[in-house]
Amino acid sequence: MFKTRLLSGIILVIAALGLIITGGTVLLLGLTAVSLIGLYELYRVFHMEKSLLGLVGYAAVLLYYLDLYFPFIPELDVFVLGLLILLMAVYVFSFPKYQASQVFAGFIGVFYVAVMLSCIYQTRELPAGAYIVWLIFLCSWGCDTCAYCVGVLIGTHKMAPKLSPKKSIEGAAGGIVGTILLTLLYGKVFQEQMQLLKGVIGGALRIEDAFTRYGNRHFILMLVKTDLEFCSTIFQRLEAAYSKEGGKGELWYYADMTQELNRNSL
Repeated sequence: MFKTRLLSGIILVIAALGLIITGGTVLLLGLTAVSLIGLYELYRVFHMEKSLLGLVGYAAVLLYYLDLYFPFIPELDVFVLGLLILLMAVYVFSFPKYQASQVFAGFIGVFYVAVMLSCIYQTRELPAGAYIVWLIFLCSWGCDTCAYCVGVLIGTHKMAPKLSPKKSIEGAAGGIVGTILLTLLYGKVFQEQMQLLKGVIGGALRIEDAFTRYGNRHFILMLVKTDLEFCSTIFQRLEAAYSKEGGKGELWYYADMTQELNRNSL
């Protein structure tokens, strides 16, 4: 049993790494499949996995992920209300086949499983998502690991004896503190990368150019007498120098002319 769980865990970690590193459509399709499987397992608890209520939930998951790729739903409220109306319609027109608890599970399950899992894709697609997305796993897995270790070592006060007899208050505190420390360590690593990038930018620009730090993840560069086409050349120069100095991760940029910025601000 232990070997089976260990092997399945290793396979899942490898699959997760492949999906997240690749990102894009591959990650979206992978999360869609995982969401459908997870929702199916949740619906099994309420004995509705093969019912019409379940089919409405599965269709909602597909619709939601399709909207992430091809946005066509104007507001999330439309999706929420549409799902609720369909589930209530099935409940009313099939009465008394389904219980109110099954309708509630059908509605909440879509958000508890599919929508929350989609945050991985939405975070990965952010400008700095390739770095931020790992915080999701670092916090969740780190919290579980730290809570388990602290609970086993010094856990004496039961947190929820009836719900989870082995959980302790010390373990919960250890999980929170451990997550904070891991997040700070992760941020420290990328702060060093930002300092490295700062040095690379300073060494690559001309005397008349200027740059400054903007926020935690960005630099603003002002290039004198430079057109947009040459900005691409400068970026490639910076990217090559950053990689040569041992920089990790991908860089990106946005360029615009000062005349356009002035016109847009009027």
